Amino acid sequence: MKEISDLHYLSPSGCTFWGKKPWSRKKKILWQLGTLVGAPVGIALLAGIAVPAMIIGIPIWVGRKLYARFKTTTKHKRNIIITSGVAASVRKLYLPNLHPILSCDIPKGKHRVISFLLT
Repeated sequence: MKEISDLHYLSPSGCTFWGKKPWSRKKKILWQLGTLVGAPVGIALLAGIAVPAMIIGIPIWVGRKLYARFKTTTKHKRNIIITSGVAASVRKLYLPNLHPILSCDIPKGKHRVISFLLT
């Protein structure tokens, strides 16, 4: 008898965990074609749902968190904080690699602290 690895049960080879009879050649080929066609479609659907949800959801989540945290402050100050927080989260989504401070002439040790504050 051959030694069976964990990968043996995960592959579409026909041998299942429950010990059913092996798959036919036709069923294996259909399974592989279905995976070949279905995987990109599934990934596209997942990305098509996840990306808009992030673009809309993250700024709303940030705004709600800031509103809850600064509920006791004055209305004007709270609105400025929420607006700037939501704008910062949108900036982080659309321009994640924007580091304007790194183009300035700042000594080596200090640019890390400043860029950390901006990101």
